[in-house]
Amino acid sequence: CIIMEYCAQGQLYEVLRAGRKVTPTLLVDWASGIASGMNYLHLHKIIHRDLKSPNVLVTHNDTVKISDFGTSKELSDKSTKMSFAGTVAWMAPEVIRNEPVSEKVDIWSFGVVLWELLTGEIPYKDVDSSAIIWGVGSNSLHLPVPSTCPDGFKILMKQTWQGKPRNRPSFRQILLHLDIAAADVLGTPQETYFKSQAEWREEVKKHFEKIKSEGTCIHRLDEELIRRRRDELRHALDIREHYERKLERANNLYMELSAIMLQLEVREKELMKREQAVEKKYPGSYKRHLVRPIVRSNAVEKLIKKKGSISHKPGMPPTKRPDLLRSDGIPSIDPLPSPSPLSASPKISTPPGKTRYRSKPRHRRANSKGSHSEFPGALKPASGVPEDTQSLQEQTFHHHHHHHHHHHHHHHHHHHHHHHHHHHHHH
Repeated sequence: CIIMEYCAQGQLYEVLRAGRKVTPTLLVDWASGIASGMNYLHLHKIIHRDLKSPNVLVTHNDTVKISDFGTSKELSDKSTKMSFAGTVAWMAPEVIRNEPVSEKVDIWSFGVVLWELLTGEIPYKDVDSSAIIWGVGSNSLHLPVPSTCPDGFKILMKQTWQGKPRNRPSFRQILLHLDIAAADVLGTPQETYFKSQAEWREEVKKHFEKIKSEGTCIHRLDEELIRRRRDELRHALDIREHYERKLERANNLYMELSAIMLQLEVREKELMKREQAVEKKYPGSYKRHLVRPIVRSNAVEKLIKKKGSISHKPGMPPTKRPDLLRSDGIPSIDPLPSPSPLSASPKISTPPGKTRYRSKPRHRRANSKGSHSEFPGALKPASGVPEDTQSLQEQTFHHHHHHHHHHHHHHHHHHHHHHHHHHHHHH
C-alpha cells in the first residue's frame, strides 16, 4: 500500500484557486522544489507522465511534494477528479497525440505549473478543450508568455514548450536556470511584484479570449504548415480525442435512430392500411410497388455503424480513424449540443461521493457476447494515459453498453419486421 504524508494545504491547484498570493520567495522555492523532486524521479529513470498542479501538494510549512492521484485510490475522492479533457492543459503535444513518450513530457508539464505560479491563473481558462487538443497537438499553440514577465522566466517557459522534445531542457538544467532567474524577482518588493502579476493576468486572460474568438492559429505559424500538421494530427489522434463526447453522441444517435425506426414502422403500417382500404374501394388503382419500406432496418444499422462508429472493423486499429475526428462524421440529427468538457460536462461535475454510473459488474455480463471487440483497446489506455482517465474510460464504456442493452429489443424487433426485405436486398 502507498503511505502518503498528510499535506495540510492540499493541492497547489486548490491553493491557487483559494487566492493564495505567491510571493517572489514562494515562487522560487516552489518552482525549485518541484524541479528537484522531478529531477530525482528522472535520475531514477521514472517518467511521471501526469505532472500538474493538482498533483503537487503543499505541506503546512509551505514545502511542495509531488504526488500522483492516479496511483492513490484513497485520496482520489477528495481530489479534483479531472477527465482527459480537464488535464489537456498540462499535456505535451506528443502526449495529446498519444505517441510514445520520453521523460521530456514532464518538462512541458513543469512549464505549465511554472506559468501557474507566475500568473496564478487557470491554464487555458474557459477555452474549449478541443481547441487546446488541436492547437497543442498540432504544435501551433502553447500558453501565452506575459510580455513584462522577468526575462529569466520568459526564456525558461519558452524552452519547456519547445515542440521537439529533445529541444526541451532537463530538470538539472532547469534548476541551474531557476537559480539565475531567481535574482530577477527576489530583489523586487512584494507590492511591485503583485502589481506586475496583475498585468500578466490581464494579458493572459485577453489572450484566452482571443483564442476563444478566433481559434488556435494565433502563434503566427505558416498557415500551410498548420494545415499539414493538422492533417498529420488527424491521423495521429485517435479515440482519446474526447472519447467521452464521441460515445455520448454515438449513443444519442443510436437512440434517435431507434426512435425514428419505430415512427417509420408505425407510418408504414398506416400506409399499408390506407392502401388496403383504397384497394378495396377501387381495385387495381394502386400499383403494388409504390409502397416500399421507407427505410430498411439493415440500412439503418449500417448507417449507425458507419456514422456513429459504435462498432469497429475488427482488424482496424483505432488510430487510423480520421473520420472520428471530423464533426461532420456524425449527422446533425444529434439533438443535444455537446457540452464543453471543461465546464458543463456532467462527468466532471459529479459530486465526489456519488458516482453517476452503476456498479460495473452489471455491465460486464453484457460484454460476454464478445462486444469487447467493438472497441479494441478502449479499456487498455496506451502508456501515458493517467489512471483516472482509465477509470473514466471504463465507466464511459460501460455506461455506453448499458444504453446499448436497453435498445437491444428494438434491434430484434426491426429484424423480424423486415426480414423479407432483408432477403430481398441480398438477391
